[in-house]
Amino acid sequence: MVLGGIAGLAVAGGGLTWLALSQKSGSIIVSHSSATSTSVVQPTQPTTSASPTSVNTPSSPTTTPMGTRFYNYHGHSLYIYGVTWASLDGGRIASASLDTSVQVWNASTGDRYFMYNHSKAVNDVKASYDKTHIASAGEDGIVQVRDATTGGFIFSYNHHNGAVNTVEWQPGNSTRVVTASSDRTVQIWDATNGAPIQAYRGHADIVWAAGWSPNGQYIVSASADGTARVWDATSGTTLTTYC
Repeated sequence: MVLGGIAGLAVAGGGLTWLALSQKSGSIIVSHSSATSTSVVQPTQPTTSASPTSVNTPSSPTTTPMGTRFYNYHGHSLYIYGVTWASLDGGRIASASLDTSVQVWNASTGDRYFMYNHSKAVNDVKASYDKTHIASAGEDGIVQVRDATTGGFIFSYNHHNGAVNTVEWQPGNSTRVVTASSDRTVQIWDATNGAPIQAYRGHADIVWAAGWSPNGQYIVSASADGTARVWDATSGTTLTTYC
């Protein structure tokens, strides 16, 4: 999955914070709303490993004046496809990359807590609503669920037959996940054990994205077949097709 660039606004540590992804350089900029800059922290480059690679635990984020740019994060070596806040206090960020790694790092210093790998590019990463777990969607067709604090492996979801492009946790619920895949399916599954719950097969081509309605009862999915479809998350019944 190749995108041009992403900028996002989030609330963290009591202030508004921007996440900007530079996918050509493999870097991420984290800043408050204007311009006083501080030093740049450049963590070590990733190494391939089946288990999470740990570094010394950095200190918690400290309060800084509005407008302070913290750093550019250069932990990845290739395009960055996704980021998510990975702790309730806004102190951790997880990022997913073409370099096959997921890296979890300190939102104020850029120091890395841990990293782990897929066998191919990682297209997306999202934290559960209680921020205790992260799920990463791989070009290898696998979704890995990990402990958001330690990086410890919990299980892999492997019921897709193609690249997994998007992963989303159900609003207010850290036990259900929806994933969209190049195998033309959208699947809902149990995030505690990987058991499949629902498979939606209404698209005729690659499904690039899927998301939950605010009440968690419906899914909207977007496909290369030129349609977006709204469907019931319980029955799988198509409710609306936008084309």
